[in-house]
Amino acid sequence: MQRQLLSGLLVFGVLASTAMSQDDSELERLADKVTQHIATQMTGWQHKRLIQPSKDVIIDFWTSPNRIVKISMMQRKSVEEAHDNFVKLPSEEPNTRELKGLGDEAYSWGYRQSNIAFRRGKYTVYVSTNAEVDRDADAGALSREQQSERRISEMIRLSSEFARHAAAVIVPAIPASQVRVLSKFAGDSIPEPPQQKSSWAPPQTQLPATLISATTRLFEQGLADPRGMEYREIEIYLGPAWRPNLTGKTHGWVLPGASTSQRFAVCWNGLVYPIISVANEVDVRTDIEAAIKTDEENRAKRASTDPTPFYRFRDAKPEGYSLSATSLLPIKVCLLLRLGRVDLAERVWATWTIGMDPKINDDSIHLADPYLMLAVDWTWAIYDRAINAHMRGDDRLCAISALMAVSFEKSIRQEIPMRPELRARQHAQEYMDFLQPLALLIQDQERRAKHPRTSPMPRDRATLRQQTTGQLIDYLDEALAIQMGYPGGIDMDQDSVVAELIRRGKEAVEPLLNALENDTRLTRSVRSSRPWHSDRHFMTVYETALQALRRILSVGNENPEDWENIEMGPEGRRAVAARLRMLAQAISQVK
Repeated sequence: MQRQLLSGLLVFGVLASTAMSQDDSELERLADKVTQHIATQMTGWQHKRLIQPSKDVIIDFWTSPNRIVKISMMQRKSVEEAHDNFVKLPSEEPNTRELKGLGDEAYSWGYRQSNIAFRRGKYTVYVSTNAEVDRDADAGALSREQQSERRISEMIRLSSEFARHAAAVIVPAIPASQVRVLSKFAGDSIPEPPQQKSSWAPPQTQLPATLISATTRLFEQGLADPRGMEYREIEIYLGPAWRPNLTGKTHGWVLPGASTSQRFAVCWNGLVYPIISVANEVDVRTDIEAAIKTDEENRAKRASTDPTPFYRFRDAKPEGYSLSATSLLPIKVCLLLRLGRVDLAERVWATWTIGMDPKINDDSIHLADPYLMLAVDWTWAIYDRAINAHMRGDDRLCAISALMAVSFEKSIRQEIPMRPELRARQHAQEYMDFLQPLALLIQDQERRAKHPRTSPMPRDRATLRQQTTGQLIDYLDEALAIQMGYPGGIDMDQDSVVAELIRRGKEAVEPLLNALENDTRLTRSVRSSRPWHSDRHFMTVYETALQALRRILSVGNENPEDWENIEMGPEGRRAVAARLRMLAQAISQVK
């Protein structure tokens, strides 16, 4: 057996001798990721790293009683070079067999096929095992044949197991400036991170036990798992809807995938996003330290002018803030714990809780059990993504996100009574009530999917003037106007279609009255009481029709009860339409 193991190591030495020198920091970072992952999966095993024989090779040993596993990692200059060298293995080592389902390509060889080598991207990994079965506690009760059988079984099992864990972490290096500009998501689903369902043992930490249990449960419920992926500069299409070419740059963990296909990344708000571009690898610690430093500076600046104690209000953060790599939000503690970055997780939690006071608002609940605070932030992030996607017409992403939000809400509502600190709180379920408008959004998205618009809606005034009034009414589900003041409503005449209908005056009155009575479609416009509140109202076509009619008929501020009446259902809308029809006839604008 020892001769066979040495033979396998000799093959590795022959292959390694032709490797090109690489940036050792990149290989070391990857080897550290592999080590962290194996440590969480193979509890009880001890790790030791040899002094690197060269910059392009790292050798790790994992030991358990009477068992030793060696993992050698090599980095080539390119994927092509790694492949060309790897395929030489069968010609250089007898009895080599091809393995399927491990990395990009893999072989087994050596003593009873117990040595394993695989390539993923430009990285090559060799795994071999030594099992000293004769030292096992029950070895004396085994015959020589039984010991030999166990030795073979253990070597094959452990080599395979460690190889799978290493392969789960190693993803092909992503070329910088890989760009695929898409203004709208074209896929049918959002992929799951590769280690989402992999087992996880919470690390030793001084963080509250309820925070650890909340983290565990949230990942079970779908909080995106960042393990085993490269942390990179990424670009995401955010919208705002009135600036459709605006994208947001942040950092995230990029899922493996073909360079020519749509790429995805786990972001800091705990969601997987379709991304536009991928650039250089960056450092998590640098981002977290920047977030903490910024928070400290902001608190110091406030203290210089405001003597009252600092308090951290929890509000509905905009999508760009929740995605930022350098914002300070408690959900980051969960992601850092999952990555095994305990020191950073503890620092983020300590910094965040500086602004919490158990005597103010509901902080006593969230300090006793942070689950509800974290779950609300996470669910708001997916709801906010759905809203923004709806406003900019990114309907597939909107529909997927809205349905995910429904699933999250159901799971969270079921979890609340299972947690002792929350079960005793009478109003805990009400924290999720901001999601009530989801049903309308999903219904509207189903309509749009069933009856897709075959051609884009014109926006320029000259083309709109050539459209029939019926066509303009049809376009109202694309009407987009922005709320300019808070509290307040939305002036829908900001939209070019609505403005054209108002310009047409008498000609548009009866079609608008019909829309007021019958058209329950949603527009692209959304309003709220305050930007930082989580209440959202999706503006309907019938509301838009009422605004246009009141402008055409010069109603001004009269009959403000119209707005309440139209929300009382079809009868209320018909009553308002009848009154306006009589008004129009009275001023001779409708025969």
